[in-house]
Amino acid sequence: MEILTSLGVDWRLLVAQLVNFAILFFALYKLLYKPLLALLEKRTAKIEKGLADADAAEEKLKLTDQTYKQIVLKAKKEAEKILEEASALAEQHRQETVKQTREEVKRVVTQAKTRIEQEKQQMLEDAKKDIVDLVVQASASIAQTSGEKKISKDLAKKAVDRLKKNV
Repeated sequence: MEILTSLGVDWRLLVAQLVNFAILFFALYKLLYKPLLALLEKRTAKIEKGLADADAAEEKLKLTDQTYKQIVLKAKKEAEKILEEASALAEQHRQETVKQTREEVKRVVTQAKTRIEQEKQQMLEDAKKDIVDLVVQASASIAQTSGEKKISKDLAKKAVDRLKKNV
């Protein structure tokens, strides 16, 4: 201790200053340093949580973006499918309409041919009747002029029978 006194240091004062320093250190440690460390830890935790939340939000945004793209792609595919189905349905409807129209045209043509054939047959029958009437009248006039009524009548009758057979 003499060394301390030769240096001009009072050992009692040094011990008192050490005790004061320890008390101050303890007080500062308990009152300032620990709360400051706790505050820094809370802030660090809050920042880390914020960063983690931001990362999670970014991941969720990426996932949502991917989901959105998938939904849009799916909607486009469905729209294309609907358009293809509509086109196919329209084509089928067009083909059915063309088929029905062709069938209707065939039916009308067939009816017209039938009607024309019936009218032709009717005209032939009318013509044959007119010819028969003319032959009968011609035979009657020949028979009256020639005097041979009986022969003329027989000839006329045979001619009429022959014409009727052909009709």
